[in-house]
Amino acid sequence: TRDLITLALQAEGHLVRSAGTVADFAQLVRERKPHVLLTEARMPDAPSSRFCNYLRVTMALEKIPIVIFSSAHGEELAILAHDAGADLYLSKDQGIGDLMREVARLFEEILW
Repeated sequence: TRDLITLALQAEGHLVRSAGTVADFAQLVRERKPHVLLTEARMPDAPSSRFCNYLRVTMALEKIPIVIFSSAHGEELAILAHDAGADLYLSKDQGIGDLMREVARLFEEILW
């Protein structure tokens, strides 16, 4: 899924840096501040919600949107996203098309 999302975002002209673990994700964020953070709710080495909460506290003034695109559904997804401090959350069932539209909308808000 990560590779598919990366390809789709790159096709839209976005520079994408991806990571498979929270540790790698944290390293990427330290190296270069992203315009948007896109994550799964469950990462192999830790819940991404814990990392997103950390980002919310340490980068509070940055106003970087956090998007969770997860295989979780309904109330479970809403709880995970709320706990992570996410600005937007989508179920993978909604599809990559919805994700692409929402990321485009976020970029419009950032740029204007």
